[in-house]
Amino acid sequence: MTGAPRYCILLKARGSEAEGWRKKDPMAAKRKERRGGERRRCRVRIKFWNDEIEASGFTADISSRGLFVETSKTLSVGTRLHLELELETGSFYAEAVVARALNAPRTAQPVVQAGLGLRLMDITEAIRAVAEQELLDKGLELDLRDLAKLATVYVRDIKRGGLFVPAEKPPDRDTSVTVRLLLPEPHEPIEVRGVVIHVMDNPSGVAINLLDVDQIRGKLVSIITG
Repeated sequence: MTGAPRYCILLKARGSEAEGWRKKDPMAAKRKERRGGERRRCRVRIKFWNDEIEASGFTADISSRGLFVETSKTLSVGTRLHLELELETGSFYAEAVVARALNAPRTAQPVVQAGLGLRLMDITEAIRAVAEQELLDKGLELDLRDLAKLATVYVRDIKRGGLFVPAEKPPDRDTSVTVRLLLPEPHEPIEVRGVVIHVMDNPSGVAINLLDVDQIRGKLVSIITG
C-alpha cells in the first residue's frame, strides 16, 4: 500500500527507562511468555471481517501471538475474524480471535486509544475449526439398524418428507445438512439431504425437511417389507 503510515520499532519495556533504574521483576518473564514474546510498535493498515461485520484500522503493536488494532469498532471477546494486513510487499492474511476490547470515552481518547486485542490462531486451531464446521454441516447421523425402529420412523417421518435427528450440538435453522442413515444389516448406510426447519432443546435435535426423499423411499420400503 503506497503512502500509508508505517513504522515498526522494538518495545524494550513499558516507557523510557535508564538501564539499571528498573528493579528486576520475577514475574516479568512469565508475563512476557503469556503475551507471546517481544512486542513491536508497528503501524500498518489492517482490514478485519466475518460474516456479520467488515471494518478497518491500524495496528498499534504486534507480537508472534497477537496484535492490538486501533479502531472504534466494538466487538465481543471471542469473536472470530479474518485479517488482512496491507504490506508494501503485498497483503498478509490470518485468522484471529478477539481477546480484549478496549472502549475509551471521547474525553480519554487523546490518552487512551480504543481498539481490539487480537490473538492469532495457529494452524492447529484452524484445522480444528474446519473439522468442527465439517461435523456441523455433515455429521448428522441416525441409527435405524433396528428394523422395527426403521419402520416406525419411515411411517411417522420419512414417508411424509421429514425427519427428526437427535444432536448434542444442533445446527441452526435453515442450515443445509446431510444425514447418514444406518440401516439393518447387511444394508450399507445411505445419505439423505435436507434443510433444518426447527431446532429443539428437549430432546436436543433438529427437525429436517428432506430434499431427496423420493430417491430413498423405494429402498427403505423394500428393507421394511423384506
